[in-house]
Amino acid sequence: MPTMKTCLWFLLTLSVIVGGCAPGYYATGPSSQEGPPTGRFEGMSFNNPETQEEKVMRIWREGIGR
Repeated sequence: MPTMKTCLWFLLTLSVIVGGCAPGYYATGPSSQEGPPTGRFEGMSFNNPETQEEKVMRIWREGIGR
């Protein structure tokens, strides 16, 4: 027959293991209704200053290895 001290240690160990494995509560919100996160780049865009002819020439020069 196990002693009282052994039983108490067993129950304490079991409660720590079960308590550590218990699922936690995570508050859920309406994630599907939220939009993408807004950052500091919102509304910024890049306009290429080169013309279509300059773009074609640049691509051609890059293609021949310059």
